[in-house]
Amino acid sequence: MLRLFTEAGLRDTPIGEAMAMTGHRTVTPFQGYYQSAAIRRSKVASMLDTPPPKDA
Repeated sequence: MLRLFTEAGLRDTPIGEAMAMTGHRTVTPFQGYYQSAAIRRSKVASMLDTPPPKDA
């Protein structure tokens, strides 16, 4: 179930649709997963995937 929350956040699925799939009636369980997904897609997160410039 946790994988569904995370994957829904990563794919920008509307929270309401994900909640309908899982039967949840409150947003609270999803908020952390959606925040985590947003952070993973940020420019800052992608900096961890590439080496720093030579002159840094």
